[in-house]
Amino acid sequence: MVVFIDNILVYSKSEEKHAEHVRIVLQTLKEKKLYANLSKCVFWLCGVSFLGPGISKGSIYYPSKVDGSI
Repeated sequence: MVVFIDNILVYSKSEEKHAEHVRIVLQTLKEKKLYANLSKCVFWLCGVSFLGPGISKGSIYYPSKVDGSI
């Protein structure tokens, strides 16, 4: 799990572990009386871009810069 400000990224090596990890995160939020805005939640993605690099099954990719600046 990675947390950055108000973003939570849950990742796992298998679907079974992922279901367990998501359950634990949501249960912990509930116990601490913290709530997720479900309209902003996305579940069961195979790849995601998070804070720059993109992550998908077996690879990490870096988005190209739009304006070409460094």
